[in-house]
Amino acid sequence: MTGDESAANAALLAGTARAAGLEVVTVPFWSDDAHAARDAGAPTLLDGGFDFAPRLSDFAFHARYGFSPDLIELSAHSLAIGDARIDNLLTESVWSQQLRGVAGRAIAVMADLAPDVVFVPHGAEVLSRLLAETAAHLAIPYLYWESPFFPGYHFVDPFAPHFFRGAHRIDRTWAGVAAAEDGAVARARDFIARARAERITKYRQTTAPAELEALRGWLGERAGPVLFVPGQIAFDASITVSLRDYPNLGRIYRAVFAAMPPGWRVIFKPHPRGPDADRAEGLPEHVRLVRQVSIHDLFPLCDVVALHSSNVGLEALMAGRPVIAWGDPYYGRKGLTLDIADGADLGRVLAAGPPVPPDPGKVAALVGHILEQGLVRQGDGAALRQRIAEASSVAPEPRLPWYGAPIRRLAAAGVALNRALAANRGMATALRTLPRDDRATLEQRFGPRALRRHCRGAPRLEVWGLLRRLAVARAFGARLGCKVRFDALDLQAVHDPAAALEDLAARARLGARLVLVRRRPPSGRIIQQISGADAVGMLAEAAPDLVVDVFGWSGAGPLPAAPGEAEALLLLRPAGASPLTGADRAVLAR
Repeated sequence: MTGDESAANAALLAGTARAAGLEVVTVPFWSDDAHAARDAGAPTLLDGGFDFAPRLSDFAFHARYGFSPDLIELSAHSLAIGDARIDNLLTESVWSQQLRGVAGRAIAVMADLAPDVVFVPHGAEVLSRLLAETAAHLAIPYLYWESPFFPGYHFVDPFAPHFFRGAHRIDRTWAGVAAAEDGAVARARDFIARARAERITKYRQTTAPAELEALRGWLGERAGPVLFVPGQIAFDASITVSLRDYPNLGRIYRAVFAAMPPGWRVIFKPHPRGPDADRAEGLPEHVRLVRQVSIHDLFPLCDVVALHSSNVGLEALMAGRPVIAWGDPYYGRKGLTLDIADGADLGRVLAAGPPVPPDPGKVAALVGHILEQGLVRQGDGAALRQRIAEASSVAPEPRLPWYGAPIRRLAAAGVALNRALAANRGMATALRTLPRDDRATLEQRFGPRALRRHCRGAPRLEVWGLLRRLAVARAFGARLGCKVRFDALDLQAVHDPAAALEDLAARARLGARLVLVRRRPPSGRIIQQISGADAVGMLAEAAPDLVVDVFGWSGAGPLPAAPGEAEALLLLRPAGASPLTGADRAVLAR
């Protein structure tokens, strides 16, 4: 992925892969100075940003590559982080066609490199998920990699990213504290002691003495228990998969702060990578916001740490602090954290006072398991080889089940809308035929006006003028000695061209039909580009009983399947129709 952090992590992972005996090719998503500074000759997935991705309709992608990515399912993260537009749910929007273009480009890059294994970054956002789908389609084993929980390690998983609970290697191999290996526990104790002595954290932090002193003064104003809540990035995947019925992380924080029992005070620290854009504004007076105070200085000042899914929770356990989690962190549900389903329930838990601190031996067993079963030490080629040996090329399982009910409802409404659009009667008609709940879900998210005004899905009658169509149909009928009708169907604009041609074929079985196929310059309003050869191929599959003749408007004879072809006229006749003679074809072509 783009950016300094991703480029630095990729360079470190490449070093360990070389230690494992691999030849490494790092492929940035697109041109990026951070990657170019490390590997100027590396290929890129796209030349330029996403807007430079080629466009492929579903029928064109399937015809070329033999499968159809489920773009709505793959876009679950986009739907969850709130930046989705209606185009993200329309599978023949320009956005969706460009996603298929990225997948097509990934297929070309992987086919050219012929790798033994593919490392897929992140694993939740749509481009990463497309890469996993692409590798599986090409039968190439793949693994997921992310930024590690601790410096000096890599997160490399042959099954899933860490935020898909139950699917990743840490959960799959967890057998409980009682099954912990003595060697791993001893090594974890050493790691914990060093981490505390050297103040190791995932993100380097510093403390401003003045802010720390002011915080101590605020805490000293009165007695009472103290809760520390570390903030997270609202669009992080570990957040979006566990929002449940909340719309965003900020709403959860507000519920947490409002639920605090009398006498409790809260220290809230935004994420070190920047202010949490979704945090609650106007914090209540029992909540203190700090920015430049390290978590290592905050742990001694608090009685409990409560969080959604932050890595700070594991660091708090290592520091001997009890941890309450309302999200679903990778270290949760393993006997060391108090796990609650809703942040609003935090007050009920704390009403009984601070929980008991965690058992140090059990913490060491958990940390040892994470270090040795979930992470790979930098430079440890043998360990990386073991992870690669576990990788497979099986297609990734659907990820929507991990997301909250609102996201699943939105995705289901998108599926229903695309199913209605496939009838090729346009957006307004499709919306009218939707179940009431699905339409309400879409209107609540995108607004009814944005939905109604969307142009996709409807055939537009921009195929010649009426008089010209009548004249051509009459001339064909006169030559063939039968009634011929001209269908004003714009295959470039319908949502499902195959379905449109199936409807046309049904009419052609009752009498001869003409249809014009026109290629146009790329446009934001045109859904796809269909040539005469494309249309003939779809007709041959949908209606092999029909007799189909193709004319290029520029001259007589069958239409060449040339990329620059401008127009084609298709003549469809019922089965058993007499073949056209050379004379017929010459007259009709004129």
